Amino acid sequence: MALQILGAEGAGSQGAALSISAEASRDYVWSVLAQSGDEEKASTIRELAQRGEAEVASYVDVIVELLNDVHAPKVRAAVCQAVRASGKVGALYAQDLTSLLSEQDPEVRYQACLALAGMGDAAAGALTKLKQLLGDRSEIVRYGACAALGGLEAAACADDIAALLSDNSPEVQGAACWALGKLGRSAQSSAAGVFKRLAEPRSRLQALKAVAMMRPAGDAQSWEDVCGCLKDEDAETRMAAVFAIGEMASAVKDSGPAYSKLTGVLNADDGRFRCAAALALGLLGSRAGDQIDNLKDLLSDEFSEPPTDALSAGGCRPRLPAQWRNAKCAAAVALGHIVSCDGGGCDGSGLAASVAELLNDNTWEVRLAACEALGMMGTWAQGEASQVATLLEDPRFQVRAKAAATCAKLGDSQVISKLVDMLEDASPAVREEVVRALPRFNSESQEYMEKLSEKLVDPVVSVRVAVIEVLAALGAPRSGYYASAVAQRLSAEGEAASVQVAALQALGKMGKRGALYQDLLNEYAQSTLPQLRQAAEQGLSSMRSLQGGQPYMIESFNEGDGGE
Repeated sequence: MALQILGAEGAGSQGAALSISAEASRDYVWSVLAQSGDEEKASTIRELAQRGEAEVASYVDVIVELLNDVHAPKVRAAVCQAVRASGKVGALYAQDLTSLLSEQDPEVRYQACLALAGMGDAAAGALTKLKQLLGDRSEIVRYGACAALGGLEAAACADDIAALLSDNSPEVQGAACWALGKLGRSAQSSAAGVFKRLAEPRSRLQALKAVAMMRPAGDAQSWEDVCGCLKDEDAETRMAAVFAIGEMASAVKDSGPAYSKLTGVLNADDGRFRCAAALALGLLGSRAGDQIDNLKDLLSDEFSEPPTDALSAGGCRPRLPAQWRNAKCAAAVALGHIVSCDGGGCDGSGLAASVAELLNDNTWEVRLAACEALGMMGTWAQGEASQVATLLEDPRFQVRAKAAATCAKLGDSQVISKLVDMLEDASPAVREEVVRALPRFNSESQEYMEKLSEKLVDPVVSVRVAVIEVLAALGAPRSGYYASAVAQRLSAEGEAASVQVAALQALGKMGKRGALYQDLLNEYAQSTLPQLRQAAEQGLSSMRSLQGGQPYMIESFNEGDGGE
């Protein structure tokens, strides 16, 4: 869920959060929460919810237990936030949160709505109450109900949601737009009302997101209005306009006034708007072939904004990617998109050479964008592979990581030995990217798979997860040769839950050698940690799938048969 309103996520934070380390046991977390006051409970739960899905999922059942004994609205609202932050695991608590839709406090009802929005079929029992909340007296509850019904794709409620396009709150109008967008074709009859919300600044962003999701059949004026949003002062709104244009590329191109407005923005005095127009043209693909020369000119445009602004510095939103605030980056990425469409009907190799000139730019973000664009161009950029390879030595880890991925996309087998050496790079991001890049070379890199498998003991969690996922993706019987090493991660002392999840899922894809650990997966299917239970069940399901729905007969496994 991306919808937020009026800072409600942190409303009422007054008590100091208690310190709980990432290694704390569930019993310890329960003890701390049970002995603290309501203000501290709420603040602590919110702090845990901000730590990321993997960690909060480890404690979410303990947190939900508080609903049985604690009735303070701040605590109950915080519990909803924690469930929402726990990802798929949160669906296990749909019934608990459905009961909170009848709470007197609007903040609790609102947070319950947002948490239910991502639970899919598990929240089916909440639909009737959510529909009723569309008429709630509280603005944030109506907003939350729209978000929930949209997230649950409740097509039967399309007309009820559409009625809120005329709500007296622009924020609720925007939430209704977003929800209708999630309903897609089921909400086509409301498209005109969604387009009208583009005129209201406070609902414009969600209306654009809805257009991108609905892909409606708007008239020429509607698409001209969408293109006009490329000149909005808000960066997120410009981004949404770009994606809406990309989703409806044919409609925009075929609408003369809309396409003229779009190409006109490419020459705007404000560099922010030029970046947006370039990226929109890129998403039109080969349809924007008549703008190639203008985009090439933009490769030398010196417009650039700092990576942080007031909103990103204050933590209100992530910092903007370089292509949204640097004209060279925008042009490179746009050309990458166009050439990726079978050369874009132009000289794909020539455009790749033009973009490759940016690989030597003094600004690292420009080098990164050029590298990314060449990767998108694929075979058209193979002639630039040697230049990309030089960036494997770049002082910026982000560039080294992107260069590794791009070398793999271009099929430059000359760099395999270098990539293997980079498995020891000081940056975890680079190591992870190399892990994922090496298998792209197919048979040419198989002699190095043993070296890659050694990174199962990498000190960084994300790298270990990447290795497990890559080994599983090899497919049986080859993946089976690493089943024992992967299974060892389940018994490693202090292993992160996310690594264990990856291992449980991977063992199910490793054929008969993975099936040797069927009993172990059955044990984890009874784990106290919900994410481990789910992963074990997924692994067991994969095992049954490989055997046509039947469990493996382990006693028939022959160590000498290659694993299958």
